[in-house]
Amino acid sequence: MYLPPQAHLVIIGRRAPPLALARLRAQGELVEITAADLRFSAAEVAEFFEKSVGVSLTPDMVTALDLRTEGWAAGLRLAAVVLQGVNPTARAERVAALLANFRGDDRHVFDYLTEEVFDRQSAERQAFLVQTAL
Repeated sequence: MYLPPQAHLVIIGRRAPPLALARLRAQGELVEITAADLRFSAAEVAEFFEKSVGVSLTPDMVTALDLRTEGWAAGLRLAAVVLQGVNPTARAERVAALLANFRGDDRHVFDYLTEEVFDRQSAERQAFLVQTAL
């Protein structure tokens, strides 16, 4: 069965699907969007914080935040939540201190990972994760 020329097939997943895609890739008929494509660039991180929280980040702050979140949009949004209570005219040191303390054990990050990742796992996988957690 063939699709009409105007049809597009979209397959979304965390891993490459078990399909023979080499021919489509070679013919330029396959568009792949990877995690690297979805990652925020340094300029996008700076722009996101300027527009969403009204905070201008220094290049060092952007670099540190990028290392902590790996450009992950949800991670950046959670970091922005941490900064929402900061006066936009606060000194750079205050913003830098808040970002330096932003980690995976932040309450908002923990809540997100619990609700969006852990709770969606099977009971067996949850038990395994709990037993093997450090």
